[in-house]
Amino acid sequence: MRTRLVAFLIGLACAGQPLASEEEFVVWQEVRIVCAERPETGAIVFEARTDGERYAKVSLSVFGKVYTLNEADRLKLGGFPLSSIALTHEAGYAELGGHTVHVKLKRVLYKAGKLVEERVRISVSKGKGLTVHGPEAKEVAMPDAPPAYNPGQVRLKVVEAVVSHAGVEQQCRGRFTVRNVGPDYTVPPHVIGPSYGVFIYDKTEALLFRNFGGWGPGLKAGQDITFGWDTHSNHLGEKSEPAFLIPAPGRYKLVIRLYRGSRDQVLDTATSFFDVKPDQQGPGAEPSAD
Repeated sequence: MRTRLVAFLIGLACAGQPLASEEEFVVWQEVRIVCAERPETGAIVFEARTDGERYAKVSLSVFGKVYTLNEADRLKLGGFPLSSIALTHEAGYAELGGHTVHVKLKRVLYKAGKLVEERVRISVSKGKGLTVHGPEAKEVAMPDAPPAYNPGQVRLKVVEAVVSHAGVEQQCRGRFTVRNVGPDYTVPPHVIGPSYGVFIYDKTEALLFRNFGGWGPGLKAGQDITFGWDTHSNHLGEKSEPAFLIPAPGRYKLVIRLYRGSRDQVLDTATSFFDVKPDQQGPGAEPSAD
């Protein structure tokens, strides 16, 4: 419970702070694993201590005895991370020693340009005692690399834009749908991907409202994504301004722009108009096809 509380407090301390550093796994140097006792095996306790790549001490307590690996067996474990440990047991065949407990370790590495998984196994059977098997290696399939991100191939289009709420002296809100009309794309970490802008103009073409946003790491070919927007935060200037309210009855222009990355690279622009009547105080802005 104390560990959970400390972890929770650390999480609170970090909340809201930008985390830009890259995480790395810490190396396990020593372990003592106590397993649930079983009638077939009795208490099972595995202990190991490493000194760099070398295993300095390894023992397995099972069937009421302690089995300690000698130096030759410990050399077989060299370079296998303690964090990969898995403990299993099986009934086994009588001629092979009967009930057996296994401690398994593995690692994945590149050899001669190939991805290879190596495994080593410590086994203790009730009838024949301690044996160390391996290392055994097998080639594993290389993971498919995602296609390289090419911003110039991104093709996006606004297929629908709707104003769902507009009233005099009220905020305005609506939604729009973006479709990927090009190939699949995935934006790598720390790369600026596609984004959008929402703009509202009055009948004199004066800009009254604008705001910007973006979305996740990519879209499949033909995939749609729908966004909701409202005017609670206006970004006409360098800083966020108070909410934009429809100032008066009349016709207004809604513009949705899609950007490739930076806002000087426009992918698509959709323009529509909506009318707000003098007595209109809520939902129901009248769209216009003009």
